[in-house]
Amino acid sequence: MVKESDEDWTFKSVVVFRGIDWPERYIEELFQQFNLQITEVVSGREGLHNFSFTCVAPDLILVSQRLPDMCWQDLLTHLRRFPHIRQTTVIICAEEHWPSARADLLHLRCLPVEVAPNAYLLCFLSLKLLEAFFLKGQANMDNSTCPTIIGVGKFQYDRVKQRAMIEGQYEPRITLTLFKLYCILVDHKGHWLSKDELGHLIFDEANYAHQPGDQRLEKQIKRLRQIIEPQGQPWHYLLTENGGFILEEPDLPSHNRH
Repeated sequence: MVKESDEDWTFKSVVVFRGIDWPERYIEELFQQFNLQITEVVSGREGLHNFSFTCVAPDLILVSQRLPDMCWQDLLTHLRRFPHIRQTTVIICAEEHWPSARADLLHLRCLPVEVAPNAYLLCFLSLKLLEAFFLKGQANMDNSTCPTIIGVGKFQYDRVKQRAMIEGQYEPRITLTLFKLYCILVDHKGHWLSKDELGHLIFDEANYAHQPGDQRLEKQIKRLRQIIEPQGQPWHYLLTENGGFILEEPDLPSHNRH
């Protein structure tokens, strides 16, 4: 990372694994949104083996959905080859790489960020969260504080939809305004919230779009504060431009979202 000012962080180098079903324009649009320069694109279509990056130690590696196993293993092999690589952020968009990928990457002192498969727009969210995160400081490199983002968009949290999402049968329909975010995944000291603190974070644009006179958003903010401010500490919370978030414990029922 290159620090340009006290409030501005930029990625110096970015390597993208495009996977086998990402149109190249998606990648271009993705990085244009955040003014990121792509250093190198590695396409899974080419069946790469024993490859090496032109950039030896990238700041950010984006692993898209359905990355071939051989290519994924080559990535890990490459990272192991350079023990001096530290603080590399790896965005994982393929469910089949969990959870072993996290353990491998943490062992290499990389920072894995997991997002649900089958939605390139989720990478916008990941990058935006990372952008906010790097304004706050570095992450704890331990398993308990590595966040998992499990759902975004027009999504009602139940096991049927969750399974459909994992199996690649669910297509989120969301607008880019949803990604004009503030930071929720870091506390006032710049540390990741643990999974116990975070619970399951799910955006529902349809049910929680903010309308004049609609008190649901304010109620959710109040509930959020009650969950993550048990001792009155100034935690950051997320607020989208068009409103709406759910932050809840894993075992809570989902009937209130229908």
